[in-house]
Amino acid sequence: MVRALLVAGFALAVTPAAFAHFVFVIPQKDGATLRVVMSESLEADPGVELGPVARLKLQSRNVDGKELPLDLKAHDHHLTGPIGFRQVVFGSLDYGVTQRGDSAFLLKYHPKAIVGSVPVNLHRVGKRQAEIVPVRGDDGVCFLVSANDSPVANTDVTVIQPDGTSKTVKTGADGRTPKFAAAGRYGAWGRVVENVAGEHEGKKYTQVRHYPTLVFDYSPYPALPEAVSSFGAAVTADGVYVYGGHRSKVHTYNTEAVSGGWRRLDLAKPTAWSELPAGPGMQGLALVAYQGKLIRIGGMVPHNKPGTPTDNRSTADCAIYDPATKQWSAFPPLPVPRSSHDAVVVGDSLIVVGGWNMRGADGTDWCEDGVILNLKDQAAGWKSIPQPFARRALQTGVHQGKVYVAGGLDEDGDIIGAVSIFDPATRTWSDGPELPGGKKVGFNPGICSLNGRLYVSVGDGTVARLSADGKQWETIAKATPRIVHRMVPAGSSTLLLIGGAHKGDNLDAVEPIAIPGS
Repeated sequence: MVRALLVAGFALAVTPAAFAHFVFVIPQKDGATLRVVMSESLEADPGVELGPVARLKLQSRNVDGKELPLDLKAHDHHLTGPIGFRQVVFGSLDYGVTQRGDSAFLLKYHPKAIVGSVPVNLHRVGKRQAEIVPVRGDDGVCFLVSANDSPVANTDVTVIQPDGTSKTVKTGADGRTPKFAAAGRYGAWGRVVENVAGEHEGKKYTQVRHYPTLVFDYSPYPALPEAVSSFGAAVTADGVYVYGGHRSKVHTYNTEAVSGGWRRLDLAKPTAWSELPAGPGMQGLALVAYQGKLIRIGGMVPHNKPGTPTDNRSTADCAIYDPATKQWSAFPPLPVPRSSHDAVVVGDSLIVVGGWNMRGADGTDWCEDGVILNLKDQAAGWKSIPQPFARRALQTGVHQGKVYVAGGLDEDGDIIGAVSIFDPATRTWSDGPELPGGKKVGFNPGICSLNGRLYVSVGDGTVARLSADGKQWETIAKATPRIVHRMVPAGSSTLLLIGGAHKGDNLDAVEPIAIPGS
């Protein structure tokens, strides 16, 4: 049985806080910086000067447990500093002694932010005088208040919800608040009172008031079992499936650097990823759904072990998976090996475009044509289709019966911001509107359709929708910056951004994007 904290001189705070401003560490949308504010909200308050907050020291702890101090820069109303993905950023600040009537107390702030998808066991910093920890459940997230690693019962916690409204709730006997279900960014603060006397900067006090804060992005969709990029993903009626991917540092290639993991998430009840029969480790593959089954197409398979010269080879192998039997079976291989390509199904046609054929020490051949397979007549084999470009690291989506090919990398190594449109009925190509942000963000963008509209997710985090007339992209959201990820529909009003990479690190985050007006 969990006991509330009533030892070591601590007493529970059950009255409203004396001050309405708290120190929050707020990760910025650029994925590279943080902002520290003293505010009632998750925005800097222009009416509040930094004062003692300028003395705050923060440190980051990455997923490997390594801790580093952060270099903070002071501004008039906030601090700024650098961050990385998948970190816990935390610190403590002795703010000063405040006199209230005959009572004098020391204010101490304990801000914390969880940046990206950090393993649950690292959400707690530990051995803190006061801390707030998010606790994910099947149907929401609650907030645990602790002091010296013991839960604090019956104390107020004010939660800033994703819609910007605040709600004050009490912790239970286990130190946890009620659950919150909405996806998005939360801020929270609580109070723990320590009845001890002391002196700070020449001023005596008889009590210490600790104010822990937390900033945390909650997704009802669990993170991938491993952080991967350059994988395949597809959706069927029973969930989203993910195959393979690169799981090591960028430009590290060997047999251990790629995953053969085969996973499914039930979108109706997304509590955990199910592990399915694994296959060969690979990256740069395509995955499509057809009549409830999943088809894996091509990919790149490293042939060298760690510590030996790189030997990357594309494969022509394809396979089909039946969820009813949970078995893979043979599928017509590609005419030539291909990786860093993509594929879609239009009607009964499987269409593959882009990519290259990596042949290890023998060099690389760029694919100058696409291929198409009639899924109703597979014995007829793959047929070549025109392709007015040679590029890879692209992705494809289907809109109004046509194939939209987004972004990529050309033979000169230049990133492409173009969108090319293929009409299977006429076997002709046309140009679509350039990606939002152009070639700067066009490396392996996500693309998919939902409810008759086409969406893209580009490298700087922009999520955009093709206008009704098909002439431009309209930004609908800003997400975590990432490339080499996948975007898939989840229900009728949500897109999921899955995995990917940013600044050389792979991501395991599954980030929901709500469609405006849905």
